[in-house]
Amino acid sequence: MQGISCSKLLIMKRLIHILPILVIVLLVLTCSDKEKSDDITQGIIVYNVSYLENTMAKSIPVNLLPKKMTLKFKDDKSNIGIEGFMGLFAVNIITDHKRGTSTTLMKVIGNKYKYESAPDESSVFFSEIPGMKIELRRGLKELATLVCKRGRVSFPSSEMEPFMFYYTNKVRILNPNQGNPYTTVDGVLMKFQVKLNKLRMELTADKVTEETIANDEFKIPDGYKKVSKKDMEDILGTLME
Repeated sequence: MQGISCSKLLIMKRLIHILPILVIVLLVLTCSDKEKSDDITQGIIVYNVSYLENTMAKSIPVNLLPKKMTLKFKDDKSNIGIEGFMGLFAVNIITDHKRGTSTTLMKVIGNKYKYESAPDESSVFFSEIPGMKIELRRGLKELATLVCKRGRVSFPSSEMEPFMFYYTNKVRILNPNQGNPYTTVDGVLMKFQVKLNKLRMELTADKVTEETIANDEFKIPDGYKKVSKKDMEDILGTLME
């Protein structure tokens, strides 16, 4: 009997030592699940667009340039929409982030064109600012009610001024920056700079809405003429001369 009591006592001592570790593990798992449940899995982000540089041969009035960009997302699919020139120009970039495929749709004065990108190919519309180097930094900032991490873009080979960008992990999209210059950033961009042809612009998230998005938003519509990437770039270039 004495041997059994000692054995029970030894087990109890071990449990006492293990119990705090088990509690910590459970707390971590619970917090992790709670964080995931708080993520936004479908909805819309609306960005304000501002123009920092215009090197077009002919100056286009700012009121004709796109002022808003929308990002609709669901089930690791996204649809970026941007339009301007009083509705005569519109672009949608529909991406399946799991498959790595992307289709760019462009409407110009009644004409419709589409380009199907190869996996990991750079975007037709959102190109990097030449010489940009991306570095992730510490620090948080709230944008459109979401907590965002930050990074810095510098230009080591030129005298261009560096700038900060912000991204969030609260919006759940797989490989969210597929095709854009921020591919190494694991998070949805909330404030950043890119070039649209000869326009350098900054996009800042103004509103994030969690809502049900129809599957049709990610279907490629009929009636678009298939063109090459160069054709698409030439059409855009002609529009912005």
